[in-house]
Amino acid sequence: MGVSDNSVTRSKEDLRAKHNISREAVVFAAFGRITPEKRISQTFRALAATSRLIPHVHLLLVGESAPYYDAVEEARRLGVADRVTFTGFVSDSDLNAYMSCVDVCLCMRWPSSGETSASWLRCLAAGRATIVTDLHHTLDLPALVTRGTWTVSVGSDTSISQENISKLNTNTQSKTPLCVSIDIMDEEHSLQIAMYRLARDAKLRQELGKQARAFWAAHHTLKCMQTDYQRVIDLAINNSQLVKAPLAHLQSDGCDTTRQILKEMGTTVDILDEL
Repeated sequence: MGVSDNSVTRSKEDLRAKHNISREAVVFAAFGRITPEKRISQTFRALAATSRLIPHVHLLLVGESAPYYDAVEEARRLGVADRVTFTGFVSDSDLNAYMSCVDVCLCMRWPSSGETSASWLRCLAAGRATIVTDLHHTLDLPALVTRGTWTVSVGSDTSISQENISKLNTNTQSKTPLCVSIDIMDEEHSLQIAMYRLARDAKLRQELGKQARAFWAAHHTLKCMQTDYQRVIDLAINNSQLVKAPLAHLQSDGCDTTRQILKEMGTTVDILDEL
């Protein structure tokens, strides 16, 4: 997948002032429809834990609310309503400006269908540090990972503290990491530590953002997408003998069932053929 260039020249102070967010605040943000699958509840809890150690943190949720999930009420219930700003729907033309005014983009997803996140790619294009969920289809990403690398507090207490905050370890096969990847099996604890580390480490945020932008430029521009599509199409055309027939249960296009229904309704003309 490819996305357009998200670099903007607008000052980040403009949008922060519009939403009454301090210039000094470290702003985390999630983009797109506000749903539980984007781990909003877990983010609220991590924000609450982080704010006890770093007061100047804020969360910006950019997108329309889902009718089945009341994120505003949940923010109140978890005690972070004063640290969360809901923008509601924003136009596509304004989205880039919002990405420019934040420090870290939260691009987590669970459950997942294995899809590529367009909003994550836009955050990369904007040169932002990102936090993603460690999923099977993103295992090849050079990332700072939580899997097996965190210092966990003794006993059942997994809240963050000065004692259990560890350095982010890398598992990138000598590649420079471009994001932070959260282990879904240790999600809440790992997210707390990741948000704390990124909130206090501007240098790490900048380095991740720099690598994110470079990764987008190398793999996910619109030109890259065009080239990849052309390569795959040419490969399929020139190697038709290598194309295998679909599995039996995938071969039906549904027309037989439709024709049977039409027959029972007394329709004599095959409207499917007419189309």
